Amino acid sequence: MPASERLGIVGLYAFAIGGFFSTTLAGIGLFSMVCAFVLSPPLRAGSLWRDPMVRLLGLFLIYIALRTAWAIYEFPETASEQLDLAATWTGVWLFVFVARWLDARAIPALAGVALIGFLLGAARRQDWTELSLLIEGMRAGFGYGIPQAGLFSAVAAVGLACFAPRFLGGYRPRWAALARLVLWVGILALVIQMLLITQSRISWIAVVVIGSVTALLTISQAYKKGFPVSRARTLLALAVVGGSIIFVLFVNRDVIGLRYTQYLHSAEALSRTSDHAHDVADDPVEIRVELLRHGIERWRERPLFGWGPGTRVAPTIKSVPEGIGHLHNTYLEILVRLGLLGMAIFGAALWLMGRSAWHAVRAGRLATDSFVFIAAAFAVAAIWATANFRPTSEVRFLIILLSAMAYSTAWSGRQASGKPGAPPQSES
Repeated sequence: MPASERLGIVGLYAFAIGGFFSTTLAGIGLFSMVCAFVLSPPLRAGSLWRDPMVRLLGLFLIYIALRTAWAIYEFPETASEQLDLAATWTGVWLFVFVARWLDARAIPALAGVALIGFLLGAARRQDWTELSLLIEGMRAGFGYGIPQAGLFSAVAAVGLACFAPRFLGGYRPRWAALARLVLWVGILALVIQMLLITQSRISWIAVVVIGSVTALLTISQAYKKGFPVSRARTLLALAVVGGSIIFVLFVNRDVIGLRYTQYLHSAEALSRTSDHAHDVADDPVEIRVELLRHGIERWRERPLFGWGPGTRVAPTIKSVPEGIGHLHNTYLEILVRLGLLGMAIFGAALWLMGRSAWHAVRAGRLATDSFVFIAAAFAVAAIWATANFRPTSEVRFLIILLSAMAYSTAWSGRQASGKPGAPPQSES
């Protein structure tokens, strides 16, 4: 195996475990993959530009550079923020380098490594002197931020559902099978408990909708593909999992009831007449509606190119409380900041990822459970993005990792088809 290949693979796993656990370790891993990418033969052969995603990346770099310069010229006092957010928007495209070293067959293992990093990171960051308050129902984000922790735990839950047959299947000694079941159920219960502690309502909705569909697909695919799971073991697993989930929900019944009451309050707030009795919205959902309405108005003023990557619209809205720095909607933020052109570029990237993964699963180069996980994780993130805009390093890491998983199949697809410029597929 070439040295660049080894460097890229080591960097991949360092990035996977460090994304949630240590930004330094993740940065070292990412830097290693970029260096290995530069040293690998495809780049020296000059055929990299044939990759449609790389072409799209080139288009985005040109656009973001021009749009940032324009925004700095218009709003020189925001130059620092324009440059900072331009780097943030550009950073998510680093998945191209990560995908180069990601063998599609290693997606389950890589997801497991990322899960370990998430749990270790939460254990390291959480202030455990607040344990009694957590038991009493205090909201917490485990050092990631409450909305972010809701997203991460929701993705972890659907991931555990997707890869359950792979982890629990096979005819092993009874003690080994029982140990795996206990471990899997314990991690699932822990992740669900973390999700409930965040009290992130949009993440709850995402995991209920996507998680239930994912579980049904996983069970049906497990039997359709002939996974070696006995009926008795399946029934036992379902009973244990169902009982564990019911127990966790019962323990958190007060928190769930509180959030349900808040939903009813939000519904009442939204049903008020248009002539508000107050100038500033106070309900969380009502605030988001106000942000959405005013955000759309500002986007319509510059629909094609937006206001600039670092331009914040939310602080200028008078009908919401002070201190709100964003529109609580990722899609609207992209439209307001980068316009329809920026949204179209991101949409094209998602289409290329989806097309690559779909062709790969049909060709047998991508396992069905890996495809379901990628689709489910993106679906959870898509729902979460309707109520949040949190471009933190951990959120960017998750998007980079999921995008790399989806587009890694494009590299292996070019190798399988014999197209020039395809790098050698790494072994994991």
